Amino acid sequence: MLFVLWLFAVWPPPVWWRDHEPRCTAMMRLRADVQTCQRVARKLHDGTTARLHEDTHLLQRMVIIAEDSRFKTHHGIDFIELRDAWAAGGHRGASTITQQLAKNLYLSPSRSMFRKLKEAVTAVRLELALSKDRIMQLYLNTAEWGPGVWGASAASDAYCKTPVPPALEDSIPEIPPIEPPVLPVIPDSIAIPDTLSVPDTTKDHPDSGGPVDTVRRLVYKP
Repeated sequence: MLFVLWLFAVWPPPVWWRDHEPRCTAMMRLRADVQTCQRVARKLHDGTTARLHEDTHLLQRMVIIAEDSRFKTHHGIDFIELRDAWAAGGHRGASTITQQLAKNLYLSPSRSMFRKLKEAVTAVRLELALSKDRIMQLYLNTAEWGPGVWGASAASDAYCKTPVPPALEDSIPEIPPIEPPVLPVIPDSIAIPDTLSVPDTTKDHPDSGGPVDTVRRLVYKP
């Protein structure tokens, strides 16, 4: 009985995340990243957390391809991926995006069977309580994208919006503009014939069938 209570005991319950944003996840607290928690809370207050719109569709697609190719069709647990991981001897992961979200929100990176079991149960509960779009949004906002980099917005600031240092900016040489090439002018004194006589090379060939008159080819003259 106590084991079942522990298995389902998570706070706040998954339904809470329908209209609330996580200010500090279990993984952040585990790493004592208080500054990250404060930064996430400030972004939530300012409304700058990642929202699902046109700008994030490519990011969502890349995450699904890399992490969970059947995210749109499974219900929290990908049994096909589990079977393949079991066949590979357990040398590859099989966690879905929903399971990773459950770990980020409630659990720890422990690899024990009990933790994995609770992760699976929590993932199913998240799937029952939230839509796929909401699960993806929460995952993008709480996943660790690098050491101490939590959420897609923080990753964008850390990896894509860092200004160039002044010293490095001054050392970049300027590339002069490329001038178009100057084409030579053909003088009018050079006469270009309208046609060219091409000698027939089949006269002496045994399979030519007889002599052929000289072929005259037109030459374009501007």
